[in-house]
Amino acid sequence: MKCEDAIKNMDRFVNHNLTTKELAEFLEHIDSCPSCYEELETYYTVAIALHYLDQNDGEGYNIPHRLQHNLQEARNRVRREKRYYVALHILLMILVAVLILMLIFVQAPEIGGELEDFLAHFLRIF
Repeated sequence: MKCEDAIKNMDRFVNHNLTTKELAEFLEHIDSCPSCYEELETYYTVAIALHYLDQNDGEGYNIPHRLQHNLQEARNRVRREKRYYVALHILLMILVAVLILMLIFVQAPEIGGELEDFLAHFLRIF
């Protein structure tokens, strides 16, 4: 992501409107570009200050801490989604393998029997 794209996405970050892919790219850029991080800090400070002036509650005073907290939550969201997709792919591969084995046993019992012997032998080794 380029600096101009990161700056365009700052409002969407503050309002939690980035997709997971956009968020991952945004975080990667913010973590590696001190100038954009500084710009985000300024944008975030103004946005949160205006929000809390409207709300009139005391939670908004430690704005740099809140920004760090929101960035960490965003990183956690990206990690969770990546783990979810990895787990989903593994589950799908297992399902496909089971379906293939079932087809082998149903369609060709003689091959299935040989495969069953091979698997039994393989499992005894381990």
